[in-house]
Amino acid sequence: MIFLENISASDLLEKIRTRYIFWRNLNNYSHKAITPNAPKQSIEDVSSWMMHLLEKDGCLYQQDVVDYLVKNDQGNHLKENADGNQALSTEVINKFRVDSGNDVV
Repeated sequence: MIFLENISASDLLEKIRTRYIFWRNLNNYSHKAITPNAPKQSIEDVSSWMMHLLEKDGCLYQQDVVDYLVKNDQGNHLKENADGNQALSTEVINKFRVDSGNDVV
């Protein structure tokens, strides 16, 4: 989970509620969201997209990024963690850390 330091609890709850509604609606139309054979994005593209979401929403959840990459056939940026779950690749995480600097935990 990635947060900006200055987000209030009420803003965080609103973002969670909004994200829940988004994913609930997306799951109702999941056959439209999957784009097989999509052009492969570079690590820079993924990190840039993550920074855009972070700036727009104020917070960013790794699971949301993983879900987006899976649905858009970008599994080349994922790895399996020790628990057997999909997670962002080390390369994507390192690039995002460079792009976000010290502002993101």
